[in-house]
Amino acid sequence: MTALNTMSKETASPSGYYQKDFFYSIQCQQRSAYPLKICYIVGMETSFGEEILNITDKKIVEPKRYQVVFLNDDYTTKEFVTDVLQVIFHKNLEEAQQLMELVHKTGSAVVGTYTYDIALTRVNLTIKIARENGFPLRCEMQEI
Repeated sequence: MTALNTMSKETASPSGYYQKDFFYSIQCQQRSAYPLKICYIVGMETSFGEEILNITDKKIVEPKRYQVVFLNDDYTTKEFVTDVLQVIFHKNLEEAQQLMELVHKTGSAVVGTYTYDIALTRVNLTIKIARENGFPLRCEMQEI
């Protein structure tokens, strides 16, 4: 069994106060013939008691999903929509063209399904880039 001793040193902080940095003692043991070492911090709690529930008893809740929808307008060019789909939504050229045609023919199309943060970021980025280029492209997100 190997062990490192607990050490501490005092250092001056920029404000002039002293703080103590601790280096905890770490002990390692080889528990079997396999080359597996188990290391733990000395003083670390190893028995957790009954207050810890079995992880299989808890249900894992999936995050809500949101669809990003492009809406058709008469001013945004097909090339711009295709470029946005490739750059922001990471679609290949063929997918981007198919989605662009679907938006053009049906009036709207779902271009992706994401978690809230990712969907919101992509919607805002799409609108920002469209406005910077003088296009009124409309993009929204809808909860599934």
